[in-house]
Amino acid sequence: MKEMCMKYVLWLSLLSIIFCMSCSKPGPAGKWSVIETGKPDNTVFEMNFLTPESGWLSTWSGDGPKETEGWEVLSTIDGGKTWNVLADQAKNKIKQVYFINGKSGWALTLTNDILATKDGGTTWELQRKAGKVKVKYNYNNPTAPTETRDPITKLKFYSEKRGWAWGGGRQDDSYEQEGIFLRTEDGGKTWEKADYSFSDELKTVYFLDADLGWVSDRKGGLYRTVDGGKSWQKDPEDIKQSPINAFFFIDLNKGWGVGSNGYVGRTTDGGKTWIKGRAGKSFLNSVFFVDEKVGWVAGENGEIFRTEDGGLKWERQESSLPATLTHLQFFGNRQGWAAGNAGYLLRYEGLR
Repeated sequence: MKEMCMKYVLWLSLLSIIFCMSCSKPGPAGKWSVIETGKPDNTVFEMNFLTPESGWLSTWSGDGPKETEGWEVLSTIDGGKTWNVLADQAKNKIKQVYFINGKSGWALTLTNDILATKDGGTTWELQRKAGKVKVKYNYNNPTAPTETRDPITKLKFYSEKRGWAWGGGRQDDSYEQEGIFLRTEDGGKTWEKADYSFSDELKTVYFLDADLGWVSDRKGGLYRTVDGGKSWQKDPEDIKQSPINAFFFIDLNKGWGVGSNGYVGRTTDGGKTWIKGRAGKSFLNSVFFVDEKVGWVAGENGEIFRTEDGGLKWERQESSLPATLTHLQFFGNRQGWAAGNAGYLLRYEGLR
């Protein structure tokens, strides 16, 4: 009898241990580490990684080189251990770059011309000379529009053939500026000027593939294209809140958008309708998902949140940063990057 009691007690103890193990909170999903670029004051305006080890940063600082008006383009091929400044950046007057592989890339110059390279940035050739757009300064000369250089601020490519460049379009009481949206289907040899059908400056542009894309403007308007940006349809159900700062879609239906006050919207119908959610209370600037369940958002005060259920619940991750984060990029759920203001760059390593 005594032996049976002992076995019973041991059995209960074993069950208790198993139960506690199953109920224990899992450890952190991953770890963020600060990466030094040697440019502690530079703000990242474009982050363009090709692999977890190889990538480009287009950065700016008020104390940067005068020859490039403060812009510096950095690259790494060893996961951020070492960084190199783009060769002949001042000579070519380059401020931003975007690469799709180790050889083929494009650049935006200080005068908003578009250049292209086929040798990883060693040499560049002019593809498009900036044109002119109209702008009206309502506060001092409300009746006379003047011309200024194309206000291109961003360019991105989906493939060696298909790419886009855009900028301008600001509309308010003091300033009315013509916007520009360019597209190419031949790698930039020719650029087509699409109709700028947006109500203001664009906050974000996201393309899932060569044809399907979404944008948000400064007044909260949401637009969708199915023909690579030739035409845009405005969503009649605009999100009733401040503008969306970033989109991410994993297919033509499922996507997410982030904005102010921790807003994270989810859509399952390609952006026609949105389900509101929250990740903290900060201004969110970037979102990235590796599948329909696992994703991250990032924003002010170095805040990073992770979800494992498609955005229903968000868990804050430790970043130990006071600065604003503006860019996220991942390669699966175990390797990723985050960048932002004040020279901050983080690398993510998944633990489970």
